[in-house]
Order: sequence, then C-alpha cells, then structure tokens
Amino acid sequence: MKFKFKKIASVLTSTLMLSSTLALAAAANYPAPFVQGGNADVAIVVGSTAAATDYAAVFDINSDLSDELVKQTGGSTVTTPMSISGEAYALFEGSDKIYINDSLNNVKKILTDGEMPVVLADADFSGNVDTDITQTIVLGSNPRLTFAKQPDSSDDDPTLGFALGTTASSQYLYNATINFDDAVNFSNSDSEGEDIVLFGQKFTIGTATDFDELVLFKSSQTVELSLGGTSPVTSQEVTVEGKKYTIELTSASDTTATIRITDESGKTDSKEITQSSSKKLLGVEVAVNRADESTALNSASAEISVGAQRITLQDEAEVKVGSDKTPLDGTVVDFVGTTSTENITRIVVQVAANESDNDAILPGMAFVDPLFGSFKIDLSGLNIGNESGRENIELKGSGNDKFTLTMTNYRGNLKTITFLNNESALDLADGSRNPIHVREGVAINKSQYVTVGNENEGYLLELTTLTNSSTASVTGQGDEVVFRDVFDTSKTYTASITSEGSGTITIGGKSYGVIYSFPSTTESAARQVTLNYPDSATGKVVLYPTIQTSKGAKVMLYKPLTLNLTAGVEAGQNITNIMIPDGEDYASDIAVSLSTGGTNYSIGGNAVNSSNNFSSSGAVAVGRLNFNFTANSVPAQTVVYLLDPDGGNIVNPALVIFEEEEDDSNNEDAVIVQFTAFASSSTPLSVNNDVDLTWGADFNRLQLESNDDLYQSIDKYGTIVTVDQSDTDQYVATISYPDEQVYALVYAAEVSASIEGGSSSGGGTGNTKVLGSVRVSDDEVSTVSNKNLIVVGGSCVNKVAAELIGATFPTCGSDWETKTGAGAGSFLVQTFSRTGGKIATLVSGYNAGDTTNGAKYITTQTAVDTTVGKKYKGTSETSASLVTTA
Repeated sequence: MKFKFKKIASVLTSTLMLSSTLALAAAANYPAPFVQGGNADVAIVVGSTAAATDYAAVFDINSDLSDELVKQTGGSTVTTPMSISGEAYALFEGSDKIYINDSLNNVKKILTDGEMPVVLADADFSGNVDTDITQTIVLGSNPRLTFAKQPDSSDDDPTLGFALGTTASSQYLYNATINFDDAVNFSNSDSEGEDIVLFGQKFTIGTATDFDELVLFKSSQTVELSLGGTSPVTSQEVTVEGKKYTIELTSASDTTATIRITDESGKTDSKEITQSSSKKLLGVEVAVNRADESTALNSASAEISVGAQRITLQDEAEVKVGSDKTPLDGTVVDFVGTTSTENITRIVVQVAANESDNDAILPGMAFVDPLFGSFKIDLSGLNIGNESGRENIELKGSGNDKFTLTMTNYRGNLKTITFLNNESALDLADGSRNPIHVREGVAINKSQYVTVGNENEGYLLELTTLTNSSTASVTGQGDEVVFRDVFDTSKTYTASITSEGSGTITIGGKSYGVIYSFPSTTESAARQVTLNYPDSATGKVVLYPTIQTSKGAKVMLYKPLTLNLTAGVEAGQNITNIMIPDGEDYASDIAVSLSTGGTNYSIGGNAVNSSNNFSSSGAVAVGRLNFNFTANSVPAQTVVYLLDPDGGNIVNPALVIFEEEEDDSNNEDAVIVQFTAFASSSTPLSVNNDVDLTWGADFNRLQLESNDDLYQSIDKYGTIVTVDQSDTDQYVATISYPDEQVYALVYAAEVSASIEGGSSSGGGTGNTKVLGSVRVSDDEVSTVSNKNLIVVGGSCVNKVAAELIGATFPTCGSDWETKTGAGAGSFLVQTFSRTGGKIATLVSGYNAGDTTNGAKYITTQTAVDTTVGKKYKGTSETSASLVTTA
C-alpha cells in the first residue's frame, strides 16, 4: 500500500515554552529517555532522500533500542510486528509458507496487477497500433530456501537463503512478462520515439530499433532543437535522475548532429552522434533520433532523446546496456512466437543472478530487478533467526568419561545433568554411575533415576526415599516412597501407600501405581520399587518416555533394552503391547504375540525365532524412527534397538530430540545424537562426528569459514546442529531448536518499499514488550509529534535535521560546518528540546560515513548524555568529546 506523507510540522519547542521545558528536562543517558523503565517512547527520523547508509544506521539504532527493551522487560520470546511502507506482496500466506528446501514459487507462482497494482499496472501503447499492455512476474522454481555457504562458498559461513542460479533460461528467479493485446511493430516509424511504461518504469522507443533489435531509452526525455530559421531553439534544460543538464545543438547534417551537454556545475562535453544511434556525454545516454539540414532555409534541426540508460532487447540474447551494448549478465530475452521486432505480442525477460558471487538472497537482502529497476524480491528475514526465537540443547563432555545434557524443560527449569557415564561401561547414568531407567516396570533402587510420563507430562525423577516399616500396627503404615524432580529439586512426590507393598503416586496430575516388596531389614541400596504408568493398560509397557523442552521439542534418552516378554509390569503378566513415543503421542501399540514357551513370537507383525540365537529380528516404524526387535538366546526375550538412519543398530546409549509436526509434511522428524565410547577411560567419550537427522533430504554437514572447528547442519524444521571439534579428542554438540518451523519472510515489492521486522527475539519467560520498527521519514514527522525523536542524517538530506540546527533545507557541505562546527570527517550527537517535555537527539555527520560513525558511537559507547543542550563531536565510532553542556 502507499502512504500519503503529511506536511512536515515543527519539531522544536516554541520560544515561549523553551525556558520552562529546559527547566523540567531531566538528566538522562542513552538509551533513556527513548527506552526507559521497560517502556519505549521514540521515533527514529530519516531523510526521505537519505543515502542507504543512513537507513542502515537507523536499523542499528532501532535494533539496539529493541534489545534494550527486551532486556528491561525480561527477555521473553516474541515476534516483532512487520513494518511495511510502499507496495509489497508477501509470497507466503496463512498456513502456506516457504519452508526450508522449498522453491520460491511454492505458494505463489504468478503475480499480476491484483497483487501489485502499481508495479504491474495495466498500461497502453500508441505506435503503429494502439494496444493495451498487461504485465506479470512469473516466479521460478529454481530458487530454493537452502542452507549453504552462500553467496560465496569459499568465504561465507553457511546460512539460510534463496540459492540462485546464473543461467537465466533454465534457472530464472522470475520471468518479467509483457503482453500486448495487438501485435506491435516497434521498428515502424509510428512506434519509434513513443513512450511506453513497463513495470512502472518509463521508456522511450529508440529510433535505432530495427528488424531484430528493440532499443529503449530508460527515463528518457525527447527534445526538438534547431539552428537558424525563423524561430531557432538551440538548447533546452532537462532533468535526468534528479540532476539538471542543458542540451545544446551546435550543428547538424542529414545524417549526424553535434550535441553539447552541460551539467549544473558547468562541466561540459560535446560529441557528434549519427542518426538512430547514441553516445554517452557526462555519463548520460544521448540519442539522435532524427537529424536534418536545409541549405535553402539555412537551418538545421534534430530530435534528441536524453536518457539515463540505453537498453537493447534481442530475441534469445542477453539484455544489452549502453551504446557499447554491454551484456547484462543473468538475463535472456524471448520475443515469444517471433524473432523480429515487427510482430511482437509478448516479451519475456528471464532474470537470474549475474554471477556466482551474487547467487543468493540472504535475510535482510533484496534482489533488485537489473533491467526495469522498479521492483525487487526482498527476503526481509526469517520468522525465526539463527539466534532469536530458539533454545539450545547442549551436550558437553565432563572429563574423559562423562557427558552432560543442558536444557530447559517445558516448565521453564534450566538444568545441567550428567546422563552418560563411561567409567566402566557406557550407560545412561549420573556421575556416580547411578542408572537412568527409561522403561515402565523396571526395578528402581534408591538414588537411581527414571523417566515417566511423556512430552509436557514427562519427568526425570530420582528415587530419594524407600522404606518399609516393620513396627507399624497397620499393614503398610510407616512405609515411604519419595521421588524428587531432577529439573526442579524443590519438588518431591510422595506415594500414598494403600496396602503393604503397593500404593499410588501423583506426578503431573496423573496417578502412577507403586509396587515394592522387600523385608525391612534389607539394606537401603538393595531396596527396589517399580512404577506402573497410567498411559498403559494391563499387558502394555511404555519404553523411552520423552521430556518436553521449553520450545516444544521432546527429548528421549535411549539405550538398548532387553525385554522379557513373559514378565510385564506386574507379576504374572505377559507383555502384549509395546508403547514407544513417536514425537506426538505413542506409536500405535506394537502388538506382541507369544507361542507356548515363548520360543517363537512376533512383534509388530514380524516373526522372531529366539532359537536362532540373535539371527532373527524385525523392524517396526515409530514415527520417523525405526526400532529393531532382535531375538535373544533366552526364550521370550527380545533386545530393542534404535536403528541408525545410515543403517545398523545403535548399540550405545544415544539422545533423540523429536521435533514438532512440520506444517508442510505432517512429520515429526528427529535429531539422533550418537556417542563414540572407548574401552580405555583415557580416551574421551565424544559426540559422533555426524549427528543424524531423520529428514531424508538433510543438508550436508558444513564447516564454518569463521571458525573451522565448527560444523553445522540443518533440517526441514529448522533445527541447527553444531558440532564443535576444537577438542580433537572430544567433540561436543549444540542443538538449536526453533520455536516454530522456520520459513522465509519474502516479498515481491516496488524497489522503494521498506520492509522491516518479523523476526523473533528474546529468551526466558515473562511478558516482554517489543519495539518493532519505529522509523519514519522526515515527511512523516507530524505523525509522531508526541514522541522523543532520534534524527539520523544531516541537514543536506533530512528536513528535521535542518530545522534542529536552524537552517534551510537543504544545507550542505561548508554551510553545514558553519552551522554545527562539524567539518569533514566529523559527526555530532546533539540533543534539543521539543514541545511537551520531549527531546530530539540529532545523530549526523558531514557526510554519510560520518553519520554511520555517529550511530555506532551512540549505540556502543556508555554514558552518552541525552540531556537537552548536550552536544558531542567525534571523528570515529569510538571517540567523541562533549563540547557543549546544558
């Protein structure tokens, strides 16, 4: 959409109010008063004609204030609002998104004036025929949202972005398509010299157009000049791309004209140009459409087109630019259905990257159309960034023979636990080799651990108390069973004993059966208790319960398990069904069928014969995982293995992280972290070099260029796995899990559109306020009359800056220095009073680079005083002096 800018209003305090306002102004240091006490009161003003570096400075200041606001309000994860000015159309909508490995045209394949009514507005052309023009942008399937070292594979760290090809005919980013209702002969004299609007950009048909080349002059103006005769017009002033030039005809013949051009500074150039051709004068393309000399009338005349750029289109050829016809790499033209300019009904310009160094659109970047220059494909960001909106699950070595897990559970408890111990044999165990049990019905000793529940009802518990009283007058009275929550040690769960050796315990709102049987004289370490889970019924057994993280991932602790199928949770039971989490709930019950004596059995429909002594097995899919049930040498026993996605059983303990359901595939993929264990404790326990991703098309593990000890991979959901090999004996891993599936915030937009925000930020809990984008142009300042301002850029480009220093707009160069005392290479940060007790802090420099330094200074240096009247002058982003005090 388009914004109508209001007329600029004064931002300064009136003379009558100035003294009282100054008296009330309180001392403050940046970021106050813009962000203070967990509240934001700020607008950042940039000149509507400012350089790109000023906009970058605005972004830096905006981000810095946003970070400060998050810090002051607790740092919860939130999504900043998208701020869009100008015409922009999202290439994602509702539940249809462009996820990792998706094509750019996954949601929207073609754009018309219905989506972009300005850039793709219908037009008309009056030449040899009068015809209507419709225009579309057809998006390509080749650009994909990929994780790669891009755009330069030799210099850049891997990142997500749209990977582009460089072959326009087969790898186009888009096809810019122009349709004519009637066939046009562009080489016809009635067409030459006529204006045509394509994708919002005005062109003039050049007289050099011939049978196979269509010549356009971009942003051109046509003038008629003459010498001699009764009313000669020897010169005319024109404006090209905001600059004024004087065009003068000095001589002409029937075939050539000599043109002189003079710019605003008085610089001049003159060249003879042949009719129907062009040359550059002072960087401006000048074409002579027609030249004429009359000896009888002693006169000469010429029709001249003055344009910023000459464009040549030819069927099945690259676009060519300028009078020297320089190829525009990454483009190819198709005069659909013809090869000549004399019968055109459709023109398609296919566009790709111009070279491999530019073959990606990364977050925060845009690809601007190289021919028309009026629109862009803008990847404003990702819904989840590489750091924001994520949680880390860290796996680190502790000495040579232990590994720790650090994560935040669903209830917001951050905890580091030792979960692997290789002191004598690799097992799920704490630092003292107390085992961690991962199945229902297992015998648990004091100081041992067990996983119970599943997902957000999942817990890791430690058995802290287990007693059996011999003196109680009532059976079971005085017995005690107590578990402690490992992630929140302040919470304990005590069983209610209902009879000798049994009772119930409530954990997370669910009731678990408690079973124990031992004499009161049994040593504490030998006492055992089992739990009967409420999720399973008689004959069913739960394996590998998961614990949900703060962002919704589910963590499963795995090790091979040996099951006696004739010994269920309670005495006398056979196991009839096995329940294993699949990332969402439990897999459909895996049915178990036993023969008499248990020699033969089937699991999940797979026949297993234990008499074959380990040679018989059957695999069962559990979500995106596969478990292998292998015969043991003991009848009615099976060994449960998780299968490696690369093949074979995983025989060592491992950690599995289930992701939430992918919106585009309904899968709950998983990350499987395996560990390398050695018989000798002098050789450290280590994460395997290659962490497995169950997503079948996972990207290769990529080494970072910025740190060659780090390797990263990513999967469809957007989980980033980083393996740190800085310790060559012991690799560690960090799994960065996103709050939701990652997708691209990508737009087709007019080139002047501003698209900001939309990424997540924070970490922690609470209700965090988010700053979002607070940028306004100097023409819009009246809309923020009640806010404190940060004004970026000097009086040469920013009307508000000119008002603050009491200058007319534009005031540039030496006049700026006279007003401010900031000469070449200097910036100033100065605070002024506004009506209503507000302030305006000016961050500006002699040139654009100096303004950049000023923005870096205010956002990186401490104790920058923003009290009214304070003025700093500096020469670098780290150095400035206070030259005026309030």
